[in-house]
Amino acid sequence: MITLRDGAATIASELSDPSSTYRSGVDSAVSASQQLAAGLQTLKDGSSQLSIGARTLADGTSQLAAGSEQLVVGAQALRDGTVQLDEGSSELALKLTDGASQVPTFADGADTTIATPVETEQAGDTTPLFGIGLAPFFMAVGLFMGATVAWMILHPISRRALDSRMGGFRGTLASYLPATVLGLGQATIMWAVLYFLLDLNPAHPAGLWLAMVAISWVFISITHMFNNVAGPSAGRVLSIVMMAFQLVSSGGLYPPETQPAFFHWFHTYDPITYAVNLMRQMIFNETPSNDPRFMQAIWVLLFIWALMLAISTLANRTNKVLRMKDYHPELKV
Repeated sequence: MITLRDGAATIASELSDPSSTYRSGVDSAVSASQQLAAGLQTLKDGSSQLSIGARTLADGTSQLAAGSEQLVVGAQALRDGTVQLDEGSSELALKLTDGASQVPTFADGADTTIATPVETEQAGDTTPLFGIGLAPFFMAVGLFMGATVAWMILHPISRRALDSRMGGFRGTLASYLPATVLGLGQATIMWAVLYFLLDLNPAHPAGLWLAMVAISWVFISITHMFNNVAGPSAGRVLSIVMMAFQLVSSGGLYPPETQPAFFHWFHTYDPITYAVNLMRQMIFNETPSNDPRFMQAIWVLLFIWALMLAISTLANRTNKVLRMKDYHPELKV
């Protein structure tokens, strides 16, 4: 009984005394249980984060695999491009070698010419007046107008010569030669005004005067032909119409290529075309003999002059025959 009582007292002491071994063990067990619960909660949270990390790792692994495939494709493209670059470099080196062998050898001072191939001075800077470029055209127009007006002063058909025993050619010269005196005076006055008053300063002053006189005589032969063939009244109208066609197609104002098809075609047969070319050579060209247009203009104008006189001669032979209207001329008011 004593032993039982001592055991019960020991148990009561262990249960009631906080510092007893039993109470300390129980408290340690409770504290450990709480720590265990906290650890289990931490383990639970860590497991969730581990699961999320595993999924992220899986996604990253997939992206890494796709990137690796792209890297392989890019590496192959880089390899192909490197091969092409090597081939292109070799071809470029070959072409540069061939080009270097074809580069001409320049004389001394060529570097200066290449460095400054163009000067600032223009050809137009030396031209005192813009009108000098249009001078040949207006000179030709003035000479043709003078030839037309000449037959308003003189008689294009010499009735006395036709009624005489003169041949057709002598009858033509009988009315043509007086007009050449007017043409000579007109060309001389025009040349003097241009040279002395307007400071034309042609390259060949004497040559320009001779050209103007010759052109005037050619134009007189053209208007003379119209008057002989069609009569004085109709001949004047035809002369003016002819002058209008020549003004447009001569190329003195605009290039013939910009004109309609008819005037472009007529440009080749236009007497003023060759008159303008001849006077341009005398005004601007220091060596006109080197330009084929110089001799071309001379030969064409000579041909036109001879042709017009021949047609006038044939017309005068026809005019020698008296018709009824010659016996009864129309009354003029």
